[in-house]
Amino acid sequence: MVIVYIGAGLANRMFQYAFALTLKERGIDVHIDEHSFKPQYDFENTKLSNVFTNISLPESPTKQFKYVLKHGFMAKCYKKLSYFFPDYRYIERWKLGYDPEIYNKITENCILAGYWISPKYLDICENRIKNAFIFKNFISPKNIAIAKEMQDVNSVAVHFRKNVDYLSNNLYDGTCTIEYYKKALNYIKEHVKSPVFYFFSDNWEWVNKNIKGITYIPVNWNPPYGEESHCDMQLMSNAKYNIIANSTYSWWAAWLNRNNNKIVIAPQKWFGDDSYFDLDPNIVPSTWKKL
Repeated sequence: MVIVYIGAGLANRMFQYAFALTLKERGIDVHIDEHSFKPQYDFENTKLSNVFTNISLPESPTKQFKYVLKHGFMAKCYKKLSYFFPDYRYIERWKLGYDPEIYNKITENCILAGYWISPKYLDICENRIKNAFIFKNFISPKNIAIAKEMQDVNSVAVHFRKNVDYLSNNLYDGTCTIEYYKKALNYIKEHVKSPVFYFFSDNWEWVNKNIKGITYIPVNWNPPYGEESHCDMQLMSNAKYNIIANSTYSWWAAWLNRNNNKIVIAPQKWFGDDSYFDLDPNIVPSTWKKL
């Protein structure tokens, strides 16, 4: 049985599930393991089936690969040694970057644990993935109204990921600066007629302090975790254009945007420390504009 481990926040789970779909596209009978993960933070509690209508890959039996989340010495040794026993193999890849050799490591009975964050994993079955990630209908009248409004204008979703934990993490030093957002906003003004900007953020104090001289509509009512924490992503995917943060949350919103003429602006620098990558470091699709 081939199993893909699913765990973390919503956007990372989406990459993991999308990777599982690419295996299915290759003719592999694949299952997902979304039950082994034990959330540590409130934002990690959202299961894929609570958000999307077409999550259909079967769940693996419980404890089929019981060491997948174990980090003790014995567990680490067992997982490394399992490479030599293809009937029960753990394949872990937590570094970012596309690994074209990963498919050659898959055996008939294995679990794949990692983030799989690269658009190159998705290219093989883009339509299948987009069909899987069709959001459930909005419940909130406010979200229903703003989604309709965004379809009627040249809407631009702008995402600011600036929560306190993010700002204090050295991994993000020098990323998504005020200058990045100024350039991105100006680029949209130069290339889109009568744009209407919709701002999304987890830190409105930062936005109000640093983003000046632009008219925008703040979307500031959806919760950052729990039920309806996906709604900002859903609304951003309804916009016609996107300015994203170095965040897989707004990455997915832009990727799911179905406007054939969309412009997506992404940061040139995703992390302050590039050692988080190996192999191909490209998170941003080649058709997006990097600033």
